[in-house]
Amino acid sequence: MRHFLQSTDWADFHESLGTKVIRHQGKNGSFVAFSERSHGKVGKILSRLYIPYGPFVESKNQLKLLLADVELVAKKQAADYIRIEPTGCELASKDLESLGYSRRVKPSQPEHTSILNIQNKTSDEIIAGMNATNRNLWRANALKADGLTFNTSYEPKDTAPLIDMMKTTAERLGLVFHDAHYTEQMITVLGPKMLAGVVYASHKGKPLAGAQFAIDSESKTLYYLHAGSYFEARAFNGGNLLLTYLILLAHECGIEAVDLFGVAPKDAGQDHPYAGFSSFKRSFGGDDYEYGGTWEKGLNKLKYKLMTTLRK
Repeated sequence: MRHFLQSTDWADFHESLGTKVIRHQGKNGSFVAFSERSHGKVGKILSRLYIPYGPFVESKNQLKLLLADVELVAKKQAADYIRIEPTGCELASKDLESLGYSRRVKPSQPEHTSILNIQNKTSDEIIAGMNATNRNLWRANALKADGLTFNTSYEPKDTAPLIDMMKTTAERLGLVFHDAHYTEQMITVLGPKMLAGVVYASHKGKPLAGAQFAIDSESKTLYYLHAGSYFEARAFNGGNLLLTYLILLAHECGIEAVDLFGVAPKDAGQDHPYAGFSSFKRSFGGDDYEYGGTWEKGLNKLKYKLMTTLRK
C-alpha cells in the first residue's frame, strides 16, 4: 500500500501551502512529487523534484520504468536533481545504484517506524498488547474522579493549544517542529473531511498534552504526527494516556493500523537522538517497519557535485 505522503489528500494540503505539486499518472504508475528548492547556503541555488515515501512500485521492473517517467518530469521542471524514497517492494542498493542513484546519508523522512495493527482486535486486546506501564496508567486513570479527560477536534481554531505546547516542548528539549501555519493549515484542508485533527489530554479543563494526527482513508491508517505538552503533564503521564486514547479512538473509527511515524533503529544506542521517544512509541505494542531510505540522482552534474561535496 502506498504511503499517505503519496496521497491526493497530502498533495491538496501541500498545494494549499504554496508548494508546486506534480501529480503524475501514466501507464508505468503514479506518484506525487514536489518541485522545490533545496536547503542550506549552497542548496538554495539548486532545485529538486522530491517524491516523499515514493514512488510506490510493485516490482523492480516497474521501478525502472517509473523512474524513467520521474526523470522526464524532473527535466520538464528544470530540476537540478531528483530525490526519491521508493516503497512497495523489497529493493537492494544495487537496484537503485544501477539507475544512477546514490543513497543520502541523512534521510528526508524517517527510515524506521513502529506500526500498531489494530484490525480485528477488541479494545481490551489492544490495551493488553501495550507494556505494563501503559496498561496500568490507562486503567488507573479511568478510576480517578479527577483523572485526565480527552477530546478531539477537526477545527483549525483548536490547534492553538497544541502549537503553544510544541513551542514549549521544542524549547525544553531542543527540538524543531513545523511552524504554526503548517499545523493549522493541515486541519484547515483535511479537517472538514475528518482526515486530520488534534487530540488533547486535560486536567480540570486545562489542556496539558496534545497531538496532531492524519488519516489515510485508503489504507485505513492513522498517522501520529506531532505532539507537545506542558511540564505539568509529566505528573499525570499525559503523553502516555493521550496516545492510548488516540489509538482507541482510531479503533472506534474503524482504523486498521496506527503508524507512530518515526523511531530509531532497534540496535541504536541510548545516545541516539531519537532514543527516548522511540522507547516511548514502542511501548504501545507496535511492530518495527523499515523503509528503503532516501536516494538522489543529479541531473545538473556540476551543481549537484558541488552540493554533495559541501555536505561532507
